[in-house]
Amino acid sequence: MWRSEVLLRANIIKELIAILMVKTKKIRQVGIWVIAGVTLLTLLGLNVARAYTYVDTVVIVALIVLILWLIAMAIISSLCHRH
Repeated sequence: MWRSEVLLRANIIKELIAILMVKTKKIRQVGIWVIAGVTLLTLLGLNVARAYTYVDTVVIVALIVLILWLIAMAIISSLCHRH
């Protein structure tokens, strides 16, 4: 009985990892679109408000967030492919 429960849980974990592998690409794409969209809307708002002094800060923060997002997605992808 105990061995069958362990095997059942292992199979469930494998199925969840397979689902996560399929969804990772979509999640990565949506995240990149969200980062780009928020950045563009912020830059548009700064342009309308003529607050040009913050443009460099917004671009640097957006690049840092994008790099962190890509690193996180690479880690998740490598964890999925390991199993």
